[in-house]
This record gives sequence, structure tokens and C-alpha cells, in this order.
Amino acid sequence: RKEFEDLFDFRLLVEPEGARLAALNMTPEALAHIEEIAADMAHGEPPVDRSTRYSRFARIDAIFHDEIMRIAGNEVMRSTLFNQHVHLHLFRLMVHSRVTQEALEEHELLLDAFREGNPDAAYAAMRNHIQRSRDRLMLAFD
Repeated sequence: RKEFEDLFDFRLLVEPEGARLAALNMTPEALAHIEEIAADMAHGEPPVDRSTRYSRFARIDAIFHDEIMRIAGNEVMRSTLFNQHVHLHLFRLMVHSRVTQEALEEHELLLDAFREGNPDAAYAAMRNHIQRSRDRLMLAFD
């Protein structure tokens, strides 16, 4: 549990700022690319079972978050986050829990901020997404 809490504290420090920077650096091509990733996460190939479903979701979610950090343009932030293998740790927890539509809806709010070119809204949307993810995943400890 301590590792989990530390991971989310770290994400809350890094990812909202990454989303803000990404909104400032967003190009139409970059936006189209992350929209494709989000669409694949939401509507891609049907999963075989629950474990496969979350494994696929976690893999694409990692790509989605990494792409946002790439667009942000700070390689130190990106590589540090990537090297924490956040999504691998979350996968270990979520195999025993349920995946909800909420994460996809939160991603959509983040995409809306990017579409609007609104760095403050991107920061807030990412912060909200990370906080809500933490709350959802905390159920795995109960």
C-alpha cells in the first residue's frame, strides 16, 4: 500500500504539469495521434477475458500517458515517469479488481482540454484523473 501511495503522490507531482505543457505544445498532428490512441483504448479489439481486457487497457493507457509526456517536451519528466513502470504496478492490482468506464471518460475530458488548447484545464483534468484513479485502485486493498 505504501508503494501504491508513493506512486500516486509522484504521479500527482509530474503528470498534471506534463498535461499543462502538452497543451501548450499541442499540434493538430499530435492531437490526432493521442485521439487515435484513446479511441483504440475505448473501442479496440474485444477482449477474451477480464485479465486480457485489463492487460490491453493498461498497455494502451501507458502509451496514452507516455505520448502526453512526449508532447510535453520534458524528457526528464517523461523518462522518470516511464521508468517507474506505473502501469505495470497498476496492472498487478487491477487484475483483481474491476475496470470501469470512468478512466475513459476522464481521458476524454483531458482530450477536450487539449482540443481547446487550454493548459490550465489540461492540468486540472490530469490531476482529477490521477486522483480518481488512485481512489478506484485503492479498492484493491480492501
